[in-house]
Amino acid sequence: MTTTYTFYCLTLALLATAFVTSTVICFLSFLKLHARSKTAEVGVNWIRASMTITCIWLVVWLTEASMAFHVDRSGITGPSTLHSILDHLEGARTLLSVVTSATIMSTEAELVVTLKQDVKIKNTRTLTWALWTFILFLGLIRFIFYEISLTTHDAEVIYSASAYMEMALYVVICLIAFVPFICLVLYRSMLPNSIFFLLLVAYFLTVGRLGFSIAQDVLVGIGADQHDAYLTLPNWIRVAEAGVVGWAAVMTMTIIYSAIPKPKKKRPTRRSRFSTASDMSFNCQDTLYWDALTKSKDSSIGSNQV
Repeated sequence: MTTTYTFYCLTLALLATAFVTSTVICFLSFLKLHARSKTAEVGVNWIRASMTITCIWLVVWLTEASMAFHVDRSGITGPSTLHSILDHLEGARTLLSVVTSATIMSTEAELVVTLKQDVKIKNTRTLTWALWTFILFLGLIRFIFYEISLTTHDAEVIYSASAYMEMALYVVICLIAFVPFICLVLYRSMLPNSIFFLLLVAYFLTVGRLGFSIAQDVLVGIGADQHDAYLTLPNWIRVAEAGVVGWAAVMTMTIIYSAIPKPKKKRPTRRSRFSTASDMSFNCQDTLYWDALTKSKDSSIGSNQV
């Protein structure tokens, strides 16, 4: 019992620190992106989405782990309201985990496009949206199957199908993860070395996190327990999942935050200061008129001096 208690405390500590860190990074990222114009690149919206979804996912995960710790310490056995809530939280966490992985993967691809600052690559962005929508669609189907298995008696077949779909989703995301890698390779010469290596590390963190999820499904057994899936996990897997999967996402968020370019402050020229102070609609014709007027004044002053 003491060993289980220690593992639960370690899991909660890892998840709590990951959530606090992700919240701080999300806040700093929004501040950093606030300086950009309303017509900023599409990658900015992807960054905001990935930061927000990651924080929500960690909140659900931390809630599930806290409730599982309470149930385990209370010694509650058999069907109960807490067990039912835990089952639904497990389904929601899995869905958010899939969406988070897909969003981070799409953000990595879009960030390369944004840093390259090329607006003629709509095909890449269309592909990113299509893949993200496809993964979300599969994740929703898996979530529906999982919820049906919880509310229907003798639904082991449906639950097994949802468990196989979960592992298939992670495999599909791993395969689709080649999209940001291809973007990195294609635009390697146009990116600074520091940004390139940061995004490369973020890419391998994403793939490693997905690989751990696949290995976890294989080691634990697909569809082994229909109910109390989180409670029946081995202690070391709970801790390893929080440390590897949770903190890998936080580290990826940190790298994405570091790769966000700071807005450049343009120093106003003498002409731009004059045009801004006098008339915001100061155009080329006004400039020509002003130059002609200045020349005429200079010539008149010269004639008077003579």
